[in-house]
Amino acid sequence: MEQLSDEQKVEVLLTRYREHAAHLRHLDNFNVKIFGGFISIQLALASWFAVHPIELFWIKAGLSVVNLSLLLVAFFIIHSSQSRRVEVVQVIWNISEALGLDRSGFYVSNKPINPPPHQKRFWWYWYEVGCILGFLGTTFVLFVALEPKM
Repeated sequence: MEQLSDEQKVEVLLTRYREHAAHLRHLDNFNVKIFGGFISIQLALASWFAVHPIELFWIKAGLSVVNLSLLLVAFFIIHSSQSRRVEVVQVIWNISEALGLDRSGFYVSNKPINPPPHQKRFWWYWYEVGCILGFLGTTFVLFVALEPKM
């Protein structure tokens, strides 16, 4: 097998870096779309239930189960996306290390290009909190909605 030159190795690393950075942007956008879609469905359902109250408990329970399934699907998608995100970030950190971006004095004297090792940020939990609140709000409207007064 033919050996790559140092220039070719750097090009491979930079190409992988660009691909993974784009993948991170895609995952961020994807999560926003999943969350936005879920909340839109919750708002549509809640406003419909507010205007058209349902009286039978079993229908309310059935609609709540369907809505719960939407919540679970949103959770699984967000968790899957987060797991993939962790993998992508690790690849980016490995590339940064291979390029020497984490070593002090390698490019800039007395400091590295990259900050110290990253901390995990659990911002994606806020998507779950928002989904839960949307689900609870819709369920509340479904079970408490009263006939509108004319």
